[in-house]
Amino acid sequence: MNSDSSSPGAFPRFSLVGCIVSAHRDYGLIVEVEGRYRGFVDLDYIAHVPIAMADWPRVGSHQRGLVLGETNDGRLRLDLRQDDLDLAEHAVDLTDVMSRWAEMRQAAPDDTQTLQKFYESPDAALLLSWLVTGSGRGTPMAFVWDLIGRSTEVIRRKVASALTVGALQGDREASSTIAEAYRACGLDLSLDVLARLLAERPPTAENLTIFAEAVAEQAVLDLVTAWALTAPEPDVRGLGTRLSKPSSGEDSP
Repeated sequence: MNSDSSSPGAFPRFSLVGCIVSAHRDYGLIVEVEGRYRGFVDLDYIAHVPIAMADWPRVGSHQRGLVLGETNDGRLRLDLRQDDLDLAEHAVDLTDVMSRWAEMRQAAPDDTQTLQKFYESPDAALLLSWLVTGSGRGTPMAFVWDLIGRSTEVIRRKVASALTVGALQGDREASSTIAEAYRACGLDLSLDVLARLLAERPPTAENLTIFAEAVAEQAVLDLVTAWALTAPEPDVRGLGTRLSKPSSGEDSP
């Protein structure tokens, strides 16, 4: 790697940079970074889910990328996935929390010192939420849920809040994990978080329907139903009315 500060090595790992798409290739995008340096984006890092080449960022478009590293020939490897960019944007120190996470993954089950070090990161809850919405990002979800369940109330509240916000906004990945997230974070804590967010960020009827379909706990459904029945929007109240009716399977014979 060139030690000159003007080389691609001047861009630390996990830093955010501007780039322009210069070409499409079968393996991904060729980009020009900060107007001077060569880079590329592997097709797996263009979007969170696979997309057709026709939907890739167009040639000539300006993009924001997350630096993953540098190739042997000096090109920067970038990540354009929006959820990864959001993680980098909101993290206090992404490099530090990723380092702590790597140590945590390699630690022995009884290594409480490494566990506590991870929990002490100001970005622990942010990273855990990112892991959940990415189904563990290569780590078994049982391990992630266990980490959340063993964490402090502050961390569990932040995780529950982040996932609830996503679910109430119609994020299906967040919705698909919300039931398990509430079990890991604790039902009483999660109900408190949900009640606050319903008041602060009222969801649409469509998004609330997705959320209601994802949860299994009756206490959560009862809270959602009670809130929906008093909502000012007619379609949300209509959803509340439907939720308040017992299903045909619960009817008396």
